[in-house]
Amino acid sequence: MEGVESEPLADAFRAAHDAMAATFQITIAGADARYAAQAAAAAFERIDAIEGELSRFIPSSDTARLNRQAPGAPLRIGAATVECLALAARIGAETGGAFDAAAGALIELWNRGAPSAEELAAARAAAGSHLLSLDPEAHTATAAVAGLRVDLGGIGKGYAADAAAALLADWGLAHALVNAGGSSLRATGAPPNSPGWPLFFPHPAGGGRRLGALRFADGGVSGSGVKKGAHIIDPRTGVPAAGTRAAWAAAPTAAEADALSTAFMVMAPGEVERFCAGRADIAALLLAGPADAEIEGTYRFGAFFGNIL
Repeated sequence: MEGVESEPLADAFRAAHDAMAATFQITIAGADARYAAQAAAAAFERIDAIEGELSRFIPSSDTARLNRQAPGAPLRIGAATVECLALAARIGAETGGAFDAAAGALIELWNRGAPSAEELAAARAAAGSHLLSLDPEAHTATAAVAGLRVDLGGIGKGYAADAAAALLADWGLAHALVNAGGSSLRATGAPPNSPGWPLFFPHPAGGGRRLGALRFADGGVSGSGVKKGAHIIDPRTGVPAAGTRAAWAAAPTAAEADALSTAFMVMAPGEVERFCAGRADIAALLLAGPADAEIEGTYRFGAFFGNIL
């Protein structure tokens, strides 16, 4: 599988909780186990609340309600949804549209099979963040057209990991790692007497293969990929992207890393290189080649992944 995993750490508190169709794991080092358990329980409650706002599969969520809302009618949404939509819009602008949380119409179309030219044109007319107006002060979002589909799956787990890590920090826990099902991680402080949390990057082909490992102290890391026979849609073109099998991003937050790893899947290596060159706090690792390719190559941009062993 693509993603990022952490090695077990001796003498650390660990807890797990199912949410967002994944198993979230919290590891806390250097703390009393009973206190850490209470803090982790509170963090999991926060993750559940965020899922209730963001998941398009929950009918009462902001995302599901927004996708049912009549065009032109403002919908009041919660703080988590506002923050995710605002961050998604920023990442979308910075990547030239390679990440788009309002491209759900295209994804739904291709999930049904290869579309006709007419079907593709209709879906593209109902896809794109430019068709969604966000008013952060009023806490409202407004769709410009019918059929707009918002999907925060490419940023939501990272956002939830950030929120959980922030809650743990509020509890005074300075050495914590939140793993959002292996797709995104958020670290807040290295374990005591260690340069960082031990992470490794599984090869998408499985079989126990690893692309590498490193120590990670603070920030977010996320991975995205495509399995054999599947595809990932480039929001800029409306058709499946090709050439990158898996992508990882490191960023100040897990939400940013989550969105960027998705964007890097559809961006050409040269585009990713230029993006990372303009952001010293961002790094990328790309595994080139389609899922069924026998020949593959890797690209590393930014300092972070240069530390892979």
